[in-house]
Amino acid sequence: TAGLLSPAAAAALPPGETFYKHYYNTDGFENQDLFDVTGRLEWKTGIGTLTSISAFRTNRFSRIQDQDATIAQSFVLGTKERDNTFSQEVRLASDGGGKLRWLTGLYYSHGAIRDDFAVEAGPDFPTAIVRNTTGLDDSLVTTDSYAAFGQFTYYLTKQLSVTGGGRYTE
Repeated sequence: TAGLLSPAAAAALPPGETFYKHYYNTDGFENQDLFDVTGRLEWKTGIGTLTSISAFRTNRFSRIQDQDATIAQSFVLGTKERDNTFSQEVRLASDGGGKLRWLTGLYYSHGAIRDDFAVEAGPDFPTAIVRNTTGLDDSLVTTDSYAAFGQFTYYLTKQLSVTGGGRYTE
């Protein structure tokens, strides 16, 4: 705590604070809302089973936090995060009869995360030039991923088989 306060603010802190008892100057909060849904469809075809798996997830997070954890007006952090993710997998698998069993498929994923941070340095911040300023950082990160995969198993006997497979991801 002392590193986040000016010497005058540290000297003015009320007595009696313990690990379990603190005085704050900011009413903080933390909220998070998470939603996700997944769906799976299977279709038996003449050459195997076609499976489609789709998923969507969204997350909303916000917080105000008294970073110096004192009654002094030194350092407050505000955070907002929003992220959305979608994925889709389609695969075709052999029915399992015969000596050769195989699976092949495609996968796609898209994610987007937006973060907004606000750092408020109050009049009790230890570095004078930073006092009474607000720093903002807004960022957007998106990710797209594509993949193709396959695997085969060849049964030489009932107890002995050879399996090979691979995956390419971009």
